[in-house]
Amino acid sequence: MGNKKKGFALPLVLAIMLALSALAVVMMELATNRFSIYSIASERERLYNAAQSGSEWGKARLWESRNSLNSEQKSYTGELGSLAVTKTSGEELAFNLSVPISSPDITVEVTILDCNYNPDSAVYSGNLPPVRVFSGDISTSSSTPDGTSAAISPDELTFLSSSLKGEHAFVIRSKAIGKDEKELVVESMVAIRYGEPMEMHVLYWQIKN
Repeated sequence: MGNKKKGFALPLVLAIMLALSALAVVMMELATNRFSIYSIASERERLYNAAQSGSEWGKARLWESRNSLNSEQKSYTGELGSLAVTKTSGEELAFNLSVPISSPDITVEVTILDCNYNPDSAVYSGNLPPVRVFSGDISTSSSTPDGTSAAISPDELTFLSSSLKGEHAFVIRSKAIGKDEKELVVESMVAIRYGEPMEMHVLYWQIKN
């Protein structure tokens, strides 16, 4: 009788041990997945914060250069660099420029583009900033309303009002590059209004990816 009880108990113990082992595997898998999701979210947050720092750097760079910016209307030549913001001296403010941030394992590149350009010769490119002419005395021969561009997707920035005389608009793109070449781009459009007092304000802000 005793041997029969032992023989019955052994398979039961083995079944329980097998079930516990399977449960442990499932718990470990769940923990690994949760850690992976947390790591991805954490990395994206770090990239976002870094890109934001680059965007603020770009705003500060524009503001400190406000009295020496080249206000002449640019022409798009097929290269994005032709729209890079420059000073009257010809010095470029920032085009794919690496800027210092507090995270040593993240690189931030800032580009500042001039929205005061003629898009007529432009081919389609999703990288082009919207057209917003600097002065009411300057106009493009394009039929596209100010604040949009025929060279960008038509659903972007249609809410922007016509350009104001004495207001110069710029696009600041800040790209944060982290581990495994993961990227996050923050873009904002700002305008410097020349007058008394001179001021800067944000027209839009968005995460590009």
